[in-house]
Amino acid sequence: MACASGRLFAQRVMISGDVQWVANGVPVCEYGTDQSEPSIVPDGTGGAIIAWVDRFGTQWEKSDIYVQRVDANGGMEWAERGVGLSTDWAEDPNDVGLTPDGLGGAIAAWPSAGDIYAQRIDPAGNVLWTPNGLVVCAAPGTQKAPAITTDGTGGAIIAWQDDSPGVNYADVRAGRMDPLGNVLWGSQGVPVCTAANEQWVRAIVSDCGGGAIITWSDGRNKTVTDYDVYAQRIGPEGLVPTTVARGARTPGLVVSPGTPNPLSVGTRFDVVLETEASIDVRVYDVLGRQVRQELLGARPAGTRTIEFDGRDNEGRPLPGGGYFCRVTAGGSAAVLKLTIAR
Repeated sequence: MACASGRLFAQRVMISGDVQWVANGVPVCEYGTDQSEPSIVPDGTGGAIIAWVDRFGTQWEKSDIYVQRVDANGGMEWAERGVGLSTDWAEDPNDVGLTPDGLGGAIAAWPSAGDIYAQRIDPAGNVLWTPNGLVVCAAPGTQKAPAITTDGTGGAIIAWQDDSPGVNYADVRAGRMDPLGNVLWGSQGVPVCTAANEQWVRAIVSDCGGGAIITWSDGRNKTVTDYDVYAQRIGPEGLVPTTVARGARTPGLVVSPGTPNPLSVGTRFDVVLETEASIDVRVYDVLGRQVRQELLGARPAGTRTIEFDGRDNEGRPLPGGGYFCRVTAGGSAAVLKLTIAR
């Protein structure tokens, strides 16, 4: 993938080094004045999803965020220009991060006017969250340079450089979005590093347990221009973990993975309550539409096994595909990704 003369191109290269598409790549976007800062992730079917900063006209300080899906043969799957994730002429979106959502779509994150925004797009090119993106962090001051990774349940974890009033130059903070666009770690995220001098987020990867590992350039020990590299792991609840646990976990609530998954006629999973709480189980399709709800009422602390028969609220079998099961209890929530195979 490359930008040439302000245009965005892509190429598929096999493990042998042989290129598969036309010489010099296929054009991803040839509209507007300039496309830059591309990010690319696999779509799970041999193709890719690509996001970029799209500048046009004469106002170079303002830009849009676009995304396109390329199939395994180099064909464009979505609108000719791509799909706009943010088309409100965002201020200084100098980069865009992208991660797969695990269901053939992706979640993007970008800075705009000092805040961090995110948007989810499904495999068909439908934008699923608020038009022009959801606010991940709108703290005072400036937040920029977001890095994003999957949380393993259809949502994402995002880390960024935070330059709020009172911080020591710039700190590292992180936030988490669930598949439905709910902000899970508070409106300003959680602190990852608040050491002296400035920190610049460099990369983030999933820890394959619902959390992430974040790395950054760190100036706490610098004399003039020297920087070190630091890393930190953050758990699915927004805390630095001290143990490794299976399943989705939030304070007061643990939900085990569904078994079996994929499912054809049904699955089951355990819900562990640390204190008495009412359990609410809701199932959503990939477009965020609720297809099933079970209100189980108050349950004492302990383990409860929940069964899901793969049917909607009317008792009809749900079509094959990906779904999200959101379990809420005592003010905490956990999300499981389920696949129905028909």
